Amino acid sequence: MEHIKNTIERIFSNAGIDKKVKQFSIASNWKELVGDDIYHVTHIVNISKGRIFIKVKNDSWRNELVFYKKEIIDKINRRLGEEQITDIVLL
Repeated sequence: MEHIKNTIERIFSNAGIDKKVKQFSIASNWKELVGDDIYHVTHIVNISKGRIFIKVKNDSWRNELVFYKKEIIDKINRRLGEEQITDIVLL
């Protein structure tokens, strides 16, 4: 049974499906990851090459979120079980 699991994981990985599932996990759990306040002023635009591109409601929040980037990245990577996200780009 373990052999089948490893084979399926390898197929998903080779097809890039595992990354898409993890990206979906980030987007679908965004509110839980960042909390209500940040959730209501942000929107994930894209996730690509280890970077999350986030649209922020206004400049005040954008400036505030600069201080939380590392904490958010750490939470996401803990949730994913690996260091997949390396940067957040605030738009």
